[in-house]
Amino acid sequence: MIVLDHVTQWFDAPAGRTMALHDVSLRIAPGEFVSLIGPSGSGKSTLLRIIGDLIPPTGGQVQVNGKSPREARRARDYGIVFQSPVLYDWRTVRRNVELPLEVMGYPRKEWTPRAERMLDLVGLQQFRAHYPWQLSGGTQQRVAIARALAFSPPI
Repeated sequence: MIVLDHVTQWFDAPAGRTMALHDVSLRIAPGEFVSLIGPSGSGKSTLLRIIGDLIPPTGGQVQVNGKSPREARRARDYGIVFQSPVLYDWRTVRRNVELPLEVMGYPRKEWTPRAERMLDLVGLQQFRAHYPWQLSGGTQQRVAIARALAFSPPI
């Protein structure tokens, strides 16, 4: 479960302070699918960055699976897919998907089977030996999704 209580976010800039989020309260239950919809600059990415422990909120409280965002990140309670795929050009598609398993210390024998299952899930088995620079932007994004799911995060 993701819980936000009265979350506010201010950013300081040379032109002055900007309020990105004001008093946002939200509860997302396990298994619930939620879309954040709004115009550019309305705070959607800011909200996700707060939940993902990439920035702290200026005010309010956030809990992810009953933990602070930092504790949830350390417990590997979620996977993140960024707006830009952030793939390593020198690693094949399969090796990019294996990366979190390698970094998190999963046994080597699990890397390839898990990566292959995720590539199958996103329909990219035929691209497993390709490099990111050989793929379209949308296909690169699907690789990033497979990578975020490779370690089976609950969120």
